[in-house]
Amino acid sequence: MLGKRLKGTGTVVGIEISADQLRIAHKKKKPDNVSFIEHDAQDIPYPDCHFDRAVICGALHEMPKEARRNVLAEAFRVIKPRGAIVIAEHNRPAQEWKRWLFDLLERFNPEYRTYKDLLESGLTNEIERAGFRIVRRKIISWDFFQRVLAKKQ
Repeated sequence: MLGKRLKGTGTVVGIEISADQLRIAHKKKKPDNVSFIEHDAQDIPYPDCHFDRAVICGALHEMPKEARRNVLAEAFRVIKPRGAIVIAEHNRPAQEWKRWLFDLLERFNPEYRTYKDLLESGLTNEIERAGFRIVRRKIISWDFFQRVLAKKQ
């Protein structure tokens, strides 16, 4: 999707630690401006201030706190000044019945422990701790998910 939007104006680099996930990605049809590398996002192999933007989608809740903080710090490092990051991640609904349902479903999630830790820390808190300024936060999909736009000052 990002590759199609940026066709002719930019490139997209996907960083993935899982060789299995990369095999799936390589099988899909993608625009020429999209590439993937197998690497740990805690140590991104690009220089400081290299990218205009970054996207992290549904990955932070799978990581222990230290890894999440390292990934966000690396994103901050490789994004240019005034660049942006968009993060889509789990959200604990405010309504009690939705919260109960979400928590029940999440108990079957193999990443339940790290998911709970992220919710307790607070996604926006961790994004700000990495140095970003929150621009907008939107609760989506039955309140079960959130999308956060943040900028590097």
